Amino acid sequence: MMAPAPSRVVHWTRDCPTGKRGYMDKGDAKKVASAMRREGTKVRAYPCDQCSEFHVGHMPKAVRDGEVSASQFYAQKAEATAPV
Repeated sequence: MMAPAPSRVVHWTRDCPTGKRGYMDKGDAKKVASAMRREGTKVRAYPCDQCSEFHVGHMPKAVRDGEVSASQFYAQKAEATAPV
């Protein structure tokens, strides 16, 4: 089922090297994520590390299951991938 259209126009691009839909404004990405969550899809808006845009994506399973918060998950991930 598709998420309902946000109540205002949101602007997106495909300029990201990942090929994902990018939102120039964090508020636009959050508005889309919110509309999707109302339909039961567990997503969040997040800044991309490859472009200056924001994307909307599924939350990691550990976050969805309540094992850790999103900030804890990504802090652990950054720690694990940091150069030694």
